[in-house]
Amino acid sequence: MSSNKGHEDTFDDDMQMLENFSFVAPTIAMTAWEMHRLVQDAMQWWLLDHRRVEETKEEFVERLAKVVPTGAFEHWRFVRFCCHMSSPLLN
Repeated sequence: MSSNKGHEDTFDDDMQMLENFSFVAPTIAMTAWEMHRLVQDAMQWWLLDHRRVEETKEEFVERLAKVVPTGAFEHWRFVRFCCHMSSPLLN
């Protein structure tokens, strides 16, 4: 990894490598990534190892609250998707 690359460049390179090995795949809508269970486990262990679990949980809840500020019916499908995808982290 080159030190003169920006954060966005290295992120894109890392995601491309994960995609090449079929560890992640963009969703059909291209708005999210599906992650292989190994990637989910590795991310959870990384968060534990770096003591960032609570910080990440709080950030998730704050971001979700900004996107879905009310409990209106039209948001339930999105909230259910987010909670399902993040349940390993929130447990």
